[in-house]
Amino acid sequence: MSSWQKSTRRVSTLFSIARQLPTEPSFSVNVPSRIDPTAAPDGKDAVVVLVPVGHIMDDPSNPQDWDSLVNRAREAVSLTIESRTGATGLRESILHESVETPTSWKAKWNLDRGASLGLSHSFFNVLSFWPKIKHPHIQGLYFVGASTYASMDWSRLLPLEGKL
Repeated sequence: MSSWQKSTRRVSTLFSIARQLPTEPSFSVNVPSRIDPTAAPDGKDAVVVLVPVGHIMDDPSNPQDWDSLVNRAREAVSLTIESRTGATGLRESILHESVETPTSWKAKWNLDRGASLGLSHSFFNVLSFWPKIKHPHIQGLYFVGASTYASMDWSRLLPLEGKL
């Protein structure tokens, strides 16, 4: 299977009705302590891992198990990093972990279905159809916040943050 086909499968799994975590999830890793040493204790690193996930579904017949999804994401990320870099013992090296899910985002920031986009992720709510941040009739009025600009940099993500 080509890289493009794998990527397409990941996205279709992520945004499918089931909102499941793909078998090989995409993720990004940021190590801010490599730029800012104050982000972690001396000799340690602060690591932020972002894993795209779907939003909260209001479907009692298909409940979402975020704890299970977080565990699967953590395992997939650890195995992928270890296999690609040769690093070992990552999971055992974590001193502190903070996890955010759509349910925590909904509780903390009142985001609809825990989705940072705030709007449905449909054709008419993305790209040039995204609502404008400047009010069309009131001069000087701008809309701000998580729902004002679509950005996959942080939308629908599971941040698994830890200090190594």
